[in-house]
Amino acid sequence: MKKIIAATMTLYLLISVVGCSKKKETPIDLSGVFYSHGEDGYFSMLDEGYVIPIRDQGPPGACVAYASAAAIQRSILYINGEDFDIDPVDLIIDSCSADHEEGLIISNENGYATAYSASPAMEWATADGYDGYYLIESPSYYGIEQEDLSRETIKEAIRTYGGVTAGLLISTPKYMGWHGGYYTYFDDSSRGDHEVTVIGYDDHFPKELFGDYATEDGAWLIQNSFGEAWGSSGYFWASYESNIRFLDAYELTDEYSEVISYSVGAYNCCFAGDNPTIASVYENTGTIGGVGTYVGWYYQDDGSMMMASDSCSITVEIRSSDFSELLYSQDATFDMSGYYVVKLDEAIEVDGQFAVVITYHGENMAIPVEGASGSIYLPGIQYVTSMEEGQSYIYYDNQWLDMYDSANIEYIINDLYTEGNMPPLAEGNDLEEAIAEAIAEPSGNPYVNVLFI
Repeated sequence: MKKIIAATMTLYLLISVVGCSKKKETPIDLSGVFYSHGEDGYFSMLDEGYVIPIRDQGPPGACVAYASAAAIQRSILYINGEDFDIDPVDLIIDSCSADHEEGLIISNENGYATAYSASPAMEWATADGYDGYYLIESPSYYGIEQEDLSRETIKEAIRTYGGVTAGLLISTPKYMGWHGGYYTYFDDSSRGDHEVTVIGYDDHFPKELFGDYATEDGAWLIQNSFGEAWGSSGYFWASYESNIRFLDAYELTDEYSEVISYSVGAYNCCFAGDNPTIASVYENTGTIGGVGTYVGWYYQDDGSMMMASDSCSITVEIRSSDFSELLYSQDATFDMSGYYVVKLDEAIEVDGQFAVVITYHGENMAIPVEGASGSIYLPGIQYVTSMEEGQSYIYYDNQWLDMYDSANIEYIINDLYTEGNMPPLAEGNDLEEAIAEAIAEPSGNPYVNVLFI
């Protein structure tokens, strides 16, 4: 099974410059001296009253966790109506604790405050549960060509989730400073070294307030993590024309009580033809309320992996552990790629062994999997996975094949290439090398989370 690391999930994201109660804060006014926001084409989470404290990340390194914590905390307040504190350092520890036996493991437990991270790691940590909350929806803007993301898509995401994390260049932008009573930003270079949270927009924000660099009106309202003394009380406006790479949005819920899974992350993907079907066999007692996985991953004609910017669908089944008996089936469609939990229309009681089966609908679909153990995920962080016989299967050639068995992997790859149904091999590789690589670095378990109520 050919495996291609989704570079968009890691390379760009190495950006590192620098009890609950119902509560709604008083809106913050960031109006400047020479311009006031109108109602048309303007939206701000601050004006709506959903204010999350500005934090100071301190030394460089942890901006991803700080931006994600702000986005998650605001989402819980905005969607769930709960003022629930998300500590960025706790989020880092949850995602890459030195005490982990598997998953992301930091090499120096004293380095949490400056740990490098990436958006997928924040998804994995919250999908596994954060203090009673579980990730149920997270569209993957980072895996989509940015030209395929319209401004309206991001605006809708802000209004839906409360904010979107984004990457930009903060160290040496073309322009950043006070202008007309606003703290503004412009940079159209292709570089990025910092992550922030986009929480609003104004289609009519004057282009003249960006140091004569912008050619059109419009800007994003952004929350930073350099403390309240930075910028305009910790916020700034970035021109629509700036190079901002939109990354992630989050929705969490506290309606689940437990999640079980063999997969510690989705660091890789594998291929098994069109409409691939995978399964994981578990043993547990309780009531299944939802099943989570990544959707919309696919291979392009050149063999590279991408994420869909349009609708994608899956079918979730609950079966007996030998797959012979269908206990439940439900189809689900999503607007774009990302991590989603399919909430079952009918909760399913299980007692003992059972199988969760997922079919990813479409041509050349990529199956999200853990990836090989021992990979260096990010500086100072290792990635460790394990897999056992009888855990995960793939349905191929009208039979269930154990993904742990290297002979099955060899059979699938060989058959796909023979039939001409495999994405192109990397330049300079041949079929024998592809098989040897797949066996030497097994794909690991599919990324499937089973949520109990």
